[in-house]
Amino acid sequence: MYSIDVSIIIVSFNTKHLTLKCIESIIDHTIGIKYEIIVVDNASIDGSVEAIKAKFPIVSIIDSGENIGFGRANNLGVESAKGKYLFFLNSDCILIENAIMKMYDYFEKQNSLNNSIGAIGCYLLDSENNLNTSYKRFPTPGLLVGSRILDLVNRVFKTKFVTKQVSNYTINRKGEVDFITGADLFILNDIFTSLNGFDPSFFMYYEETDLQKRMSNKSLKRIILKDVNIIHLEGGSTSRKMSSNTIFIDSEFKYIKKHYPLFIYMLYYLLMSILLLPSLFNYTHSKKDKKIFLKMILRNAIPFN
Repeated sequence: MYSIDVSIIIVSFNTKHLTLKCIESIIDHTIGIKYEIIVVDNASIDGSVEAIKAKFPIVSIIDSGENIGFGRANNLGVESAKGKYLFFLNSDCILIENAIMKMYDYFEKQNSLNNSIGAIGCYLLDSENNLNTSYKRFPTPGLLVGSRILDLVNRVFKTKFVTKQVSNYTINRKGEVDFITGADLFILNDIFTSLNGFDPSFFMYYEETDLQKRMSNKSLKRIILKDVNIIHLEGGSTSRKMSSNTIFIDSEFKYIKKHYPLFIYMLYYLLMSILLLPSLFNYTHSKKDKKIFLKMILRNAIPFN
């Protein structure tokens, strides 16, 4: 059914130099398997498409024509994928070993024993080889509200004596986690298709959380391979701080709305709306950004949109 082993899908949005380095690292370090590289470009204006075509003619490029977001762009890439496995890789990631082969081998061996694995990832490192965020706990209304309260406490009192990392937790000995961050997500194509891919209602952020929550509901495990490392530089295509934060919080609302009962969502919405109000009085944010932020909050008051 599938003509190659792994389809590597990269979403690009004005990250020309990072994307080129990412592709180069894949070609330099990936051996022993048949793979293809698919880049879905979200209407970059930095010459990404032309540069990729010139330097790496073997790469398949899909021009989305507009910025359709992370999840939809990956779904678009999957439509052209010929691999048994899908490897969703951020454009700001750099391979430093034969990581894809190791993930492929692990999945193949586990599939010969059982079919309980939904996705695998690995340890992500920053540019100085320090451990980066590789996995997280599934967010809950309580955790998100608590994190926002602690964030306000730290900002009001200008201190960091209270940690904001309330959603982090220690990996267990089997490598099982709630969800793997979307920077490196290795999934069986058939599983991804059976789950209908990424939910396109998430423009950016939380799409991988939602996908793996649905895996969890089907008792499919998410595994981190502790002996595999990839460098993740983070934030390569992030735009203005408040604009990015608006999209993040919007996705947060959508996630809670989707996975929790209506009355819990409404209580969560009420508390979060109150906690988010101080952002509207931040003098560093433009009036336009504040208006967009306020519209987002008001829009999410409707529980069925």
